[in-house]
Amino acid sequence: MDEEERDLLIAKREKLNLKKYFKKFETISLINFEETDSVWYREFYTKLNKFNHIYSVPNFVKPCCLIEDEIIKWALEHLSDFSDETNFLLPVQNYLANIEVRSFSHAVQELWRPYSNIGVSITMANKNKKKIFHVFEDEYEYQLYIDEI
Repeated sequence: MDEEERDLLIAKREKLNLKKYFKKFETISLINFEETDSVWYREFYTKLNKFNHIYSVPNFVKPCCLIEDEIIKWALEHLSDFSDETNFLLPVQNYLANIEVRSFSHAVQELWRPYSNIGVSITMANKNKKKIFHVFEDEYEYQLYIDEI
């Protein structure tokens, strides 16, 4: 088996494991994975790198507090432009997943909860709106970025 065949086999196994991962969500379904040479893939990660730059300025900030539901409510208020959308791009491991959500607010809550103890970081984009958002927990505050893609 040459290196290319091995890489394809590993990628196939990783994608199968990710398909199983998505089954744990009640409001999120995997559609497929974005190709790495697509414009969406390139634009998504270009924006994400911009958001993660040390000198980037978030659109909104909120001091960290102990009331998780209050923080989620704050984020959802600022993300209301996405609330009627059902299809999103979501980064998972080394892939960009095309997902369908039954409820945007419930999907954000589902993605938030597993990471609330280690620091929240959620990034999603919507092709229809051509927008991306990134919310994450910094040292003492939550930062929310929203931009065109």
